[in-house]
Amino acid sequence: MDFTEYKQIQIDPVVGYIGKHSRLRNISPENRQVLLNYFHATLREQLEKNYEIVEAAGPGVLRLREAVTDAQGSKVAVDTLSTVVPVGLALSALEKVALGKTLTAGTVRIEAEALDGGTGKRLAALVDERAGAKLSERLDKWSKWQDVRDAFDFWGGRLRSRLEELRAEKAAAEAAGGRPGIP
Repeated sequence: MDFTEYKQIQIDPVVGYIGKHSRLRNISPENRQVLLNYFHATLREQLEKNYEIVEAAGPGVLRLREAVTDAQGSKVAVDTLSTVVPVGLALSALEKVALGKTLTAGTVRIEAEALDGGTGKRLAALVDERAGAKLSERLDKWSKWQDVRDAFDFWGGRLRSRLEELRAEKAAAEAAGGRPGIP
């Protein structure tokens, strides 16, 4: 699919899908909405750097639909203690090896799809989950939801950069006489 034909993007409001095992049900509706709004704002902020953001689908519009399906904030006090106490550091390292994440870090899972705004045809879909890092380069571990916000920032930036990579690949192919893969 040629994503370079899209110059406009419609970003549907991010929804929370509370499935049978989703920990979203443990978050107050107000806090849940704050997280959903943050993700939407992050997507908008990233994508408006290179695209016109529109409110309605149509020809030449890439429509994005996103759902947060699970989220859990970090356990701030336990996370902080396990970062500075040697025994806590060792246990955190074992958790990371065994589980791929630490149990005190925040986690979030999303599902998303990209649709052609004119036809409604699905162009791409993804399911992804991210867990926060034990240590970050910032002094931001005092917020229960920082790991979740960091994941939203990552996804917004990654989407923008991937769309730009696709544009660059097409331009390079056209410069090579329209033959993709030839520099």
